[in-house]
Amino acid sequence: MELFFLSLSAFLTITALALGIFTSKKSSATKTKLPPGSFGWPIIGETIEFLKDEELKYSPHVFKTKILGEKTAVICGPAGNKFLFANEQKLVMAWH
Repeated sequence: MELFFLSLSAFLTITALALGIFTSKKSSATKTKLPPGSFGWPIIGETIEFLKDEELKYSPHVFKTKILGEKTAVICGPAGNKFLFANEQKLVMAWH
């Protein structure tokens, strides 16, 4: 009896996966094409390219932006980071 239920669940799982793969390939062929562009790397997307572009556009040392709705100052380069970490408790407040 247990073997029957195990075989039935394996058959249903394989059938569902095959059906899902078949319908996703069929529906992706009929979708309209997306505009040109890139999604970047998985998870981080185009974050690195965005930060590099902003750095070149505004200042190679420091610039401000909004990331995920939060106002953020981005400090670039070793001199800026040394200044930040040397004066962490004096000029800026770290938050987590």
